[in-house]
Amino acid sequence: MKKIKTQYVCASCGSTAPKWIGKCPTCDAWNTYHEEQIIQPPKAMVGTTWSIEEGGVNDSSSPIPLMEVPSELSARIQTGDNEFDRVMGGGIVPGSITLIGGQ
Repeated sequence: MKKIKTQYVCASCGSTAPKWIGKCPTCDAWNTYHEEQIIQPPKAMVGTTWSIEEGGVNDSSSPIPLMEVPSELSARIQTGDNEFDRVMGGGIVPGSITLIGGQ
């Protein structure tokens, strides 16, 4: 059985509180808290399977070794720097974001 919990959320800054308060302590706005209900799954659900729609995780899957995870190969952009391309797994993946840092 799911548990329904009530929390109050500030419409100005998104701060939450367990009960209604007149002034938001985060943004100092008055009367901006509104009630929201959160559905929490039960704490002890041993031997059951939850679906994504119910807010849970499918427990029927079992872990597999990392080496058995299928990889999807995609075309990579070669930078011309062999060491950088090696570290990036063969080049930069189109559409990805790479953060490079250093001195």
